[in-house]
Amino acid sequence: MLFSLFILFVSLPSLAQRDLEADYPGVGGSAIESVSTTLPEYVKYVFNFAIWIAGALSLFFLVYGGFLYLTSAGNPSKMQDAKDQIIASLLGIAILGGSYAILNTINPALTKFETPDLEKFEIPEIIHHEFKPEILTEINVEIPPETIIKEKLFEEERMKKIMEFGVELTELAEDSIKNSLNLQNDSQKCKCDYGSDPPPGCTRATCVGKCEKEETEDGKIKCIDSCRGESCTSDPCCQVREDIDENKVANRTNISEGFLPLIKEAEKEVQELNLDMDRLKKSMSLISDCDFLGGNLKTFDQFKSSKGYYMDEKDIKVKQIEYWEEIDPGSNPVSFYCSVGGTIQNYLGDSSDMSEEEIIEYYDSALQTEENFDMSCSIPIPFGELVDKSLATTTELIGEIEKIIQTGEKMIEAIDLLHQKVSECTSIHCSPVCCCGVECKCDPCGCVGSPCPDEEIRKAVEKIQEVYKGIEKIQDKIEEIIKEGIPEIKENLSKLEERTRVCVSEEKVAPGAVFLNCESSIGCIGPGGYILQNSSMCSCSASAVCEEEFPVLDNYSCQILGDCNEFNFFCCRLKD
Repeated sequence: MLFSLFILFVSLPSLAQRDLEADYPGVGGSAIESVSTTLPEYVKYVFNFAIWIAGALSLFFLVYGGFLYLTSAGNPSKMQDAKDQIIASLLGIAILGGSYAILNTINPALTKFETPDLEKFEIPEIIHHEFKPEILTEINVEIPPETIIKEKLFEEERMKKIMEFGVELTELAEDSIKNSLNLQNDSQKCKCDYGSDPPPGCTRATCVGKCEKEETEDGKIKCIDSCRGESCTSDPCCQVREDIDENKVANRTNISEGFLPLIKEAEKEVQELNLDMDRLKKSMSLISDCDFLGGNLKTFDQFKSSKGYYMDEKDIKVKQIEYWEEIDPGSNPVSFYCSVGGTIQNYLGDSSDMSEEEIIEYYDSALQTEENFDMSCSIPIPFGELVDKSLATTTELIGEIEKIIQTGEKMIEAIDLLHQKVSECTSIHCSPVCCCGVECKCDPCGCVGSPCPDEEIRKAVEKIQEVYKGIEKIQDKIEEIIKEGIPEIKENLSKLEERTRVCVSEEKVAPGAVFLNCESSIGCIGPGGYILQNSSMCSCSASAVCEEEFPVLDNYSCQILGDCNEFNFFCCRLKD
């Protein structure tokens, strides 16, 4: 039946184009009279037809069962078959009628198959309401990248502390080498042979067996030697034991009170440097996410100027929040402020004099970035590259601190190995010598051999000296970064501050000056008189003027921030 319904549904469009090819009998008050019959009417017709056919068949088999029963002639088997036939027919009629009654009880529409009329839907007119908050506010978040560089990453006390890591490691290593050489010299004084009468606590031979006297043919007494040595006992380093213990204690003190605390402090410094690097990267991400062209991103001077204007002229309360509470940018000109909230963001101002088309045109023009004014961006402000250089320098510094950690761990490992080898200076490496004395007694005559693994001790000391040789190189590199590289970056950052302030400060701004980022400068005339066509042309190396002013960026390429040139700025002005 489902297949029949599907065929009817698919064929409806074609049926509507021609007359009926057959007459359909009326069933249960429904009939198909024309090609305009709807699908629900077809379904209703098929449903009623199926009910009628099922009822007719049930009645037929009920009559047939009665006929079989009458003609069974007392045959028990045929009578039983006739009864089963009658019962099955009655059950079919009951199921058929019951299903119809249940569907009609649940919802009569399930048996009627009628198509409801669709009501016409009226689209309500959109009414625009002018809403003005009772108090206009603007919330700005502080983004302090340069403050993070100067007062966190390259803070003076931190740099002094890192310099001291190398000095302290050098002093500890030198003292440990001295103690280790003393241990080597003391181990060479350990010996197995202290004679037949060794000093108390020194190596002594233990003998077994005996010497027997025997008279020879000429009447002399002969001593038969069956005496042999069993082991050597006591300490072969008895005469230098105190010196050995003293040097071991000195080395262990260097480890527990020197190397381990130094390693722990250096690891903590690496963690804090990485944390501040993450903060700096996050601040650059915030700058990237903030809408520069929409006016949401402002430098300190721009924020201060707009704050005064909003509060004095527009009665708008401007608030600022710190992204990191422990970092206060103060009045740093290369600090940024991004508008992130406030009631002003949902209020467009008094637009009663502007039509809807004018408002749309206004925002379309604000978002238009394909064309630029005829502007000269002659003053480069390579902010992104200096930040990237700072991150790269910090990464290099972290690498040297990690070398200090590794060197300290290697020193501890080498010292432990030396102590282990010196501890192997025992009498177990000595061989006992026993003999029959004048009185034919089995007496110890001493011990022979070398009690210490001299070659392994020598290699352990050489390992300590080898580790020490690398410390000087690490210390020199740290000094180069802290005393030369970082001051140069700070000096270039100061120039950056001055250029930024000249471009945006109310006190120093040049007439017609505009502070633009790399993206919004594309299409303008760059410092060298060329057209800025892409972000690579925003790099400092693309301008001889920039490289001269910022020598730390000479031939510099981005290392940490990807295309760090995107964060570079220009001070621009309209061409005359």
